Amino acid sequence: MNHQDKNNMSEFPRDLLGRLLDYRFGQLDAQQRESLEQELNTNPQARKLFAALDQTLAPLAAWPDHAAGKDLAESTMNFIRQHDQAQVMARASAALAQRRNGADSERGEGAKRFRWVMGNLRDIISVAACILLAFTLLRPSLQQQRQLAQQRECASLMGNVGKAFASYAQDNNGYLPYVERQPGSPWWYVGKQGDENVSNTRNVWLLVRGGYLPLNAFMCPGAPTYKISVYRNIDDNQRQHLKDFYGRELISYSFRLADAARRQLRLDQKSRDPLMADKNPIFFDFNPDQQKILDLSTNPELLQINSHNHAGHGQNVLYQDGSASFSPQRYLGVRLDDIFTIRDARQYRGTELPQADDDIFIAP
Repeated sequence: MNHQDKNNMSEFPRDLLGRLLDYRFGQLDAQQRESLEQELNTNPQARKLFAALDQTLAPLAAWPDHAAGKDLAESTMNFIRQHDQAQVMARASAALAQRRNGADSERGEGAKRFRWVMGNLRDIISVAACILLAFTLLRPSLQQQRQLAQQRECASLMGNVGKAFASYAQDNNGYLPYVERQPGSPWWYVGKQGDENVSNTRNVWLLVRGGYLPLNAFMCPGAPTYKISVYRNIDDNQRQHLKDFYGRELISYSFRLADAARRQLRLDQKSRDPLMADKNPIFFDFNPDQQKILDLSTNPELLQINSHNHAGHGQNVLYQDGSASFSPQRYLGVRLDDIFTIRDARQYRGTELPQADDDIFIAP
């Protein structure tokens, strides 16, 4: 590192590296993350440091999440013992070289350096192996803590959406945001910007367009499609002219679909009916840009899996009363209603609607 690089590094706040590490492993809350992202936007040196940090830690993502194998410690010790044998041979070779070239001071110094490196090789390998072993044993716990942090942050984001729903309802005679759709219009084409209302997410887009929420409020930190900077290129002027979220990568939640009779829903702040949840897993693999017509038949697997947002462990759910909580299963309420399906429906074309008030359908 040259003198200029050292000066540049000294200009960083002392806690920046720690915050970048927490950011990289998803340990910051929504406000801390937004503050750091603004700093990354305005500080090219901070971006460079984060890029280097991200590149260094990237290989860890390929490590399996399961616990370390039972033979890991034995394999590690075998690895060290093999280097012990190499160390003995190296020391013998170094001693022979020193006797042959004892008069040559330059070669003597080289031999000393060689002996120092080889003499400390075992310690170096031992420390590295211990670090590797400890990290492998602890990684499942670290991964679990990261997932719990993402679940809590996701619930906090949903709580903010709940407050925005309440504010919107207060400004609109108690009604939740709603864009009128023609009967038979599809509800699953997220991101389409045409005049025809063809997406259930157009309702919630009114919260963003009206300034009740920032765009990143709908990006779950645990979603596999989560991207740090995907929303930064959309300014206020563009937001006002968009009719829906710009694409599926900008929204990782699903929302309650109103039935044909009621169309627009009133907010009941005493109700425990779900309004929103982590992304519906049934339609996760269908891309409207590639799949012009939704044609899906449910099967036992699709009827059991949880949202992909939290690695299949469950989903956060936002209720009308403004509370949000994590549920390890998708069947809620007294009737154990599946919030990700329409009751008795096994085939989906993207235009189906629930036919009963107590049939909650969170889509797409």
